[in-house]
Amino acid sequence: MRTGYQVRREMRAETGRLRRRARRAELTRRRAQEARAEAEERFRLLTETTGEAFYRLRFETMTYDYLSTGIVRLTGYSPEEVNRLSFASLVKAITAPAAGELSRQGLVEKRRRGQAGEFHADYLIVTKDGREKWLADHSFPWLDSRGRLLGSVGILTDITVRKRLEERLRQLATTDHLTGLHNRRYFLDLTQKEMARFNRYGLPFCLLVMDIDHFKNVNDTYGHLVGDRVLKDIASLCQGRLRANDFMGRMGGEEFAVVLVDSDLKQGVLAGQRLRALVESHVLRQAGQEVRVTISVGATQATAQDDLTSLLKRADEALYLAKNKGRNQVEAAEQA
Repeated sequence: MRTGYQVRREMRAETGRLRRRARRAELTRRRAQEARAEAEERFRLLTETTGEAFYRLRFETMTYDYLSTGIVRLTGYSPEEVNRLSFASLVKAITAPAAGELSRQGLVEKRRRGQAGEFHADYLIVTKDGREKWLADHSFPWLDSRGRLLGSVGILTDITVRKRLEERLRQLATTDHLTGLHNRRYFLDLTQKEMARFNRYGLPFCLLVMDIDHFKNVNDTYGHLVGDRVLKDIASLCQGRLRANDFMGRMGGEEFAVVLVDSDLKQGVLAGQRLRALVESHVLRQAGQEVRVTISVGATQATAQDDLTSLLKRADEALYLAKNKGRNQVEAAEQA
């Protein structure tokens, strides 16, 4: 039988064990709190001092449960203002890599369905002070414990500089540096697409090939700087007279080409005559001198039997005929 002394000693020992356990538990709790506070501080520093905006978007309400203050640097709007206005109201255009253009509603529906993995899109937005910016969205589905889609978590990044560089590179690849028109390669690419549209829907189009008459004499008489000015003037004059859907390119040297969409051969010839008359009436004044030029034009209409080579060949034949007949005129090549 235990004595009172033994019982008291056992009780003191048990009390000591409980106190030590409580101290260890308190130490563990404090360390967890410190670790959580440190992690929260690191996250706060990450989200509030970088140029990006982190978010958690709930699809049910299409509002942000969380939106970091980086959104102010990106858009000029506070997180509260973005939720009140809706982010979609800031968006002018949406592109998704390898997916082409998306409508706002299309994007929302795509995200509501939830993607198996990450999602990318680029937004052209208007900031609070009226500037345009490109933002890249990189997000992942946000799922609950049962695997149901609640929304998405992601990051918005400013890619305006990259987009501007891409656009500049695109212009360099597709634009004639002197006249600002499409270069030969890009013009032919567009013409090929117009042929595909014609073959699919049967909508007619005409090709005009134009050449500045006696252009070598301009360079020899006035110099190449004036010759370049003539090329730019002709490009600007003719481009300004075309309809919005028509397109024009510089094929090389003093030769230009125009595609007139939804036009038959008769309409193409009339358009060629208008351009010819426009150029003939134009006077370039340079260093006290008046420089006048004319153009010859060959016109043809695309047929179901055409490929790009045959179409160009027929337009060139019409152009050569116009030159052989004395220049400053329009000739048409009938359909093959």
